[in-house]
Amino acid sequence: MGEDWRSVNGARWDELADMHAASAGYGFDRFVTDPRHLSDVVAFDSPRLGALRGVRGLHLQCHIGTDTLSLSRLGATMSGLDFSAPSLVQERRLAKQTGVARLRIGIRRVDRARQRAVERVAGTHGRGRGRRIPAA
Repeated sequence: MGEDWRSVNGARWDELADMHAASAGYGFDRFVTDPRHLSDVVAFDSPRLGALRGVRGLHLQCHIGTDTLSLSRLGATMSGLDFSAPSLVQERRLAKQTGVARLRIGIRRVDRARQRAVERVAGTHGRGRGRRIPAA
């Protein structure tokens, strides 16, 4: 393999951050104007998540933060973990614009995440990717 796959993957997610934040599909504006709005992914999965009020959670591969913010809106105190600095910039912007106090943004390294005790870890599949979990 000619290129380091981590560098290629990281560069791609860095490239996508601003594009996704500006796209209608991710709905940044809707998160700002509607304090009850949830991402499509979290809205779909919410019946399977159980009660989140007061839970400390870590969202892996949080990207631009729409799912992390949505989990926070369901009552969890969330931290987001991502390897893309531009994605974390967009996630911080979303948190600031929505005034969410229970959202910690900017964890870029796993060892920093380990310093915080969490009760649940989430990994969402993103918009239009992966398979939906069938209802039980």
